[in-house]
Amino acid sequence: NTTSKVNHNLSLEVHLFAAGATSDTTVRQLVADCLKAIGTDNQWSGNAIMTRNYSDELFAEHKGMKIADAVLKFQILYRTDLFQET
Repeated sequence: NTTSKVNHNLSLEVHLFAAGATSDTTVRQLVADCLKAIGTDNQWSGNAIMTRNYSDELFAEHKGMKIADAVLKFQILYRTDLFQET
C-alpha cells in the first residue's frame, strides 16, 4: 500500500583529493572508481529506490605543488513507512 509510505531524498557529497605530478589523472581515476562502485548497486542492497549522480566537478591547482580534487554529488531516493523514524 503506497499511501502508507513516504519518499525521502538524501543528498550525498563525495570529495576526492590527490597531490603530485599525476594528480589530475589520479583524481579522474578516483571519480571513475567511485561512479563504478555506486553504479554496481545503486539501490544500496535494497535500502534505496535509486541513486543518481547529478553533478561532478574537477579542480586543479598548481601553486607550488600540483593538487587536484573532485566533488561528486548524489541524490539517494528511499522510502519508509509513514511515521517511521529514518
